[in-house]
Amino acid sequence: MQTGDAVVWKPGHVFDGKFEVKDLVGYGGMGAVFRVRHREWNLDLAVKMPLPEVVEERHNRERYIREAETWIDLGVYPHIVQCWFVRQFGGIPLLFLDYLAGGSLKDALESGWVRPGDWKTILDLTMQACDGLAYAHSRGVIHRDVKPANLLIRGDDRLCVTDFGIVKTTKVSDLAAEFNVEPGALPEVLPEALKSLSMTLTGAGSLLGTPEYGAPEQWGNADKVGAQADVYALGVVLFEMCCGRRPFDDGKADVPPSLLIGRHLSKKPPDPREFRPDLPESLAKLIGKCLAKSPDERPATMADLRQRLCGVFQLVVGERYTRPVPKPSEQRADALNNKGVSLWSLSKSSEAYAAWRKALEYDSGHCETIYNAAITRWRNGELSAEEVLRRLQQVKSNRGLALMYEGMFWLEVGDAVAAQTALSGALADAEVAEKGPAHRALGDALTYQAKYFAAEKAYKKALALMPDDGETILRKRLATVGKRSYQGKIYFPETTPAHEFRRAEPALWLTMTGSASCVVSDLHRCEGWDMEAGRGLWARDEQIEQAPAASPDRQLLFASGKLWNAHSGRTVLELPTEQHFLAVDPKGRTALTGGSRLELISLPSGDPLVSYEATTSVNQAIFTPDAERCVTTDEAGQMAVRDAPTGDELQRLELGSAATCLALIRKGAIALTGHTDGTVRVWELARGREIMQLPHSGAVLSLELSPEESYLLVLYQGP
Repeated sequence: MQTGDAVVWKPGHVFDGKFEVKDLVGYGGMGAVFRVRHREWNLDLAVKMPLPEVVEERHNRERYIREAETWIDLGVYPHIVQCWFVRQFGGIPLLFLDYLAGGSLKDALESGWVRPGDWKTILDLTMQACDGLAYAHSRGVIHRDVKPANLLIRGDDRLCVTDFGIVKTTKVSDLAAEFNVEPGALPEVLPEALKSLSMTLTGAGSLLGTPEYGAPEQWGNADKVGAQADVYALGVVLFEMCCGRRPFDDGKADVPPSLLIGRHLSKKPPDPREFRPDLPESLAKLIGKCLAKSPDERPATMADLRQRLCGVFQLVVGERYTRPVPKPSEQRADALNNKGVSLWSLSKSSEAYAAWRKALEYDSGHCETIYNAAITRWRNGELSAEEVLRRLQQVKSNRGLALMYEGMFWLEVGDAVAAQTALSGALADAEVAEKGPAHRALGDALTYQAKYFAAEKAYKKALALMPDDGETILRKRLATVGKRSYQGKIYFPETTPAHEFRRAEPALWLTMTGSASCVVSDLHRCEGWDMEAGRGLWARDEQIEQAPAASPDRQLLFASGKLWNAHSGRTVLELPTEQHFLAVDPKGRTALTGGSRLELISLPSGDPLVSYEATTSVNQAIFTPDAERCVTTDEAGQMAVRDAPTGDELQRLELGSAATCLALIRKGAIALTGHTDGTVRVWELARGREIMQLPHSGAVLSLELSPEESYLLVLYQGP
């Protein structure tokens, strides 16, 4: 549920470990739609990707996400394209939707599958659109852009409404306010400023729609748009299906948007029988009602329009319309869980937890929600493993699914035996037995225990349910040959110790000196260990008062006033009693020492190179990666940047309080300092300014960066 890297939109590319790009479905001025395969669900989804410039500005991106969340909240309904979740990849929010293979009503009109004269099909499709839009209206959502391209058709000829409020806006911040118009008040041609707008008005600003289909109030009274605007637009769609053209343009010649909008605002719509004389009179009159300029003169609701269409159907087709209005299924918990997952992936944790709490109000035993809410808190250190398991074990209504999530949690905790027990119990449930991820998780539990033959069987069952899942394919190969790693990546680390080292006294510090070597120490003794071979390398009795630190190349080890070879334990240099090591440069050639004086010395000789001026005792020091500068902090709460070879002070900053620890990132351009008030302060050294603070609940003790500087590990004293 985390934000991911940018997606490579090439067929066959897999992102987030489970989504395989299949093909491009369509594209336009604002974005593109791709078909992807969800390998775990064994299901095709449509992914709607806005162009980067559409969501580049923060308020546009946040609006896009809010509209996506509104769509997610609609949940499951037979005549609505479901929006499953929104996830951010490479800074772009992607919408994951139902994929409908039948194309759109626009495609059906262009291909002739829907054509004038086929009144039964036309009326049936229109009433299905009524049902979908009525459901959305009942949830407080007005579509505002009803058109054939947004009415999709499934393989079973079921129509579904899509694209609820997603980036259908104009760069004009508020047309209604700018032109101050009412329906019928404008001439046919609007001001010149509108002529530059595209046929589908899109961009960043107020929600408008598509000029060919938009109701008059959308252009002249945008803040009062209600359900009748969708009735109007559906009336235009119905006109188009019946006549092979729209009321105010024939679809062949390009008509400027300004002209189209003016016609919707002020021109009386033509009688559809002018273009289709065989159109039944009852249907023609109803179309005219839908296209009334005033919303009050149209059918009041989609349910009202559907009822009138039912009457027309019986008159025109000669039979009763038998497709019932679908009843909304109770899917609120599912929808809210999906919303929570989306919010979590967008780093909106408080909103995510609010959605999950609401989901549990609808269904207190909703397994997915319980699992998502609990495991995220556990990963943040807010819940114990026992509490996560207790919550899952309390679920009685769907025990099989709860056991599946319990098994997956045991895997994350690292107890493969408990995971196997829970997952085996879960797979006895018929519903869980149809879930590929459950079989894959069982295979993982077995592989951790080196039960490779049984694991291979579990992976085979998983692949029968999700044959394209690359992760399962790889795991099956590993189980077949009895391996835990592939191409240098360990997929199944050993859960039992490879070696155990015992000491006479408890260790206080552990310092890594290589990929498979370390130094373990206490106040009186240091020991070098080869972890791969399982043997000690060296040991020496030393009186030290702080954790030994390794030089950047891990060849040298220093603590207090002593410098050793990290791999032999041999003393390289010992400073006078009043001096101690502060830092070793990245090349291991010089070191900065503190105490009675601040001095740069040569290694390994210890010869002094230059003395630095320091009015206050320096407590922290670090070299930049090129060893050309060093950054120091002192007990007076100041930070200094110095030229390392000469000791010349280049810059001095007031920290506000003494730093407890110090780190550099971005090749020394940014400094981070930890403080007893719980803050990590971030400093831009070139400008000598603080750029942000990262608060913590206790005194910051140390700062460690991952090798790629992707993560900052903060050790602090917390409650």
